[in-house]
Amino acid sequence: MGDDVFKLKTDNVLLERLKMAAEVKQTPADRLEQRVSFIFSSINPENGVTRERIRQALVEQEGGTAA
Repeated sequence: MGDDVFKLKTDNVLLERLKMAAEVKQTPADRLEQRVSFIFSSINPENGVTRERIRQALVEQEGGTAA
């Protein structure tokens, strides 16, 4: 690697967009969908569990009802 690492530059447009995205407040629905997506991507696709079933399980865990 050497000195080449120190010459790397991140595009200013990308940095600005990342900064803007970091300032966006997530809603509870956004956080739920992010959790569903994470769990769904972590499980074996052959087990037959759907995103909807994961969503229901998370909502039930929190004492609510799935919409």
